[in-house]
Amino acid sequence: MSFGRPRILSARSATGDPVGRKNGRWGPQAETGYAGYVAWRGMVPEASLSAATAKPLGEAITYYVYANSHLLAYPIPAVDGSVEPGERLINFVWYRNYSPGRSGSL
Repeated sequence: MSFGRPRILSARSATGDPVGRKNGRWGPQAETGYAGYVAWRGMVPEASLSAATAKPLGEAITYYVYANSHLLAYPIPAVDGSVEPGERLINFVWYRNYSPGRSGSL
C-alpha cells in the first residue's frame, strides 16, 4: 500500500451479498437489504497529521454524533504491522443516514 495523493473512489452498494450468503456463511434464508445509512471509510498515516490532531485521535476511539450522522476515528496498525504511536494509521468511518431510495443519488 502506498500513500500518495488522495484519491476519490466510486461508491458501491453493499446490498448484493455483504455477509457471504452465497458461500453459506449465513445460510440461503438470509436476506439482504438497505440498512438505512451509507458509510465512508478511509485511513491516513498518523505521522501526516498535526500533533494537535494526532494526539487525541491516537489515544482512544473518537466518536462524534450529530444530526443524521456519526463519525468514528481510531488508530490501527500500520501496513508493516507497527503499533507504535506516530507509525500507525488512523482509520475513520463516517456514517450518514439516508432514506431508502435516496442513497442512489449520492
